[in-house]
Amino acid sequence: MIKGLSVIIPNYNGEELLKSNLPYVIEAAYQYIGNNGEIEILVMDDASKDLSIDVLKIFSNKYPFFKFFVNSENVGFGENCNRGVSLAVNDIVLLLNTDVVIEKDFFLKITKFFNSSDIFAVSPLILDTKKGVLGGSYKVPYISRGEIKYEKWRDKKFKRSGAYFTLFCEAGAVAIDRIKFIEIKGFDQIYRPFYYEDVDLCLKAWNKGWVSLFTPEIEVVHNHKSTIGRNYNKNFVKSTIRRNRFIFLWLNLPSTYIFLNHIPNIVLRILSYSLRFDFTYVKGLLEGCRFFKDILKIRKERGEIDINRVIAEIRRDYVRFKGE
Repeated sequence: MIKGLSVIIPNYNGEELLKSNLPYVIEAAYQYIGNNGEIEILVMDDASKDLSIDVLKIFSNKYPFFKFFVNSENVGFGENCNRGVSLAVNDIVLLLNTDVVIEKDFFLKITKFFNSSDIFAVSPLILDTKKGVLGGSYKVPYISRGEIKYEKWRDKKFKRSGAYFTLFCEAGAVAIDRIKFIEIKGFDQIYRPFYYEDVDLCLKAWNKGWVSLFTPEIEVVHNHKSTIGRNYNKNFVKSTIRRNRFIFLWLNLPSTYIFLNHIPNIVLRILSYSLRFDFTYVKGLLEGCRFFKDILKIRKERGEIDINRVIAEIRRDYVRFKGE
């Protein structure tokens, strides 16, 4: 039996992307319906200033399963998605960026992986516009020099079948168990306006014993940063990524490791980046420190995450991926 699916598309000034990519979503929706699947498409507009609403009105008038909602003010990616999930009615929600192109069987393929009660999220192989593999597709973590880092991999060196444990699924194209998403309170607003909310979300799920999967059987094309890059200053984006990386690490690394390994390495990195005249690292650090009280509060509410157990579990599964 095919599970019900709610497709949630966050939008901010994506008029042209909506025109280009929504037809692919509609085609995939009709294939899902043709296989007796229940589906709804919810576009969450985050107070766009372009003509996005005009485009959305055309689609909503034409397709009965298509709806859109408009925020009165810009709330950022995470909260916009949270609002979409709160409106969804089906078992599985699929977050899809406006700059992602999908195949017509995408919905059918990705929902089939929700065949176990411990599955939290599933993400596809993500390609760039030149069909090269984007590193965000699959994240196998390890801890080094005070930070969480990831294995490097190339598209010619992995299996094209199966599903594998990943630390997180990129929010630009991910199917999620709706009830589990709500239970762990969705994306945390400390990461507003964007970046690292998806990493944090999946780690919260892992800590409850819920699995995030990557499958190379399904492919999407992502014009990465086409929306953010057009709407935000480059240095702002870079410093925001740095800030949110600090916040993520301070929320999730063991407290003893933060003091003994993470902080000493921060000092070394400040010197390294300053010598390269890259001051976004320091800016991100200072901005992250402003959230110190919030971080302490969240850590207290969540309890300390057993990050070493999660990493060990993912790395054991990594052996299957490499075919060893």
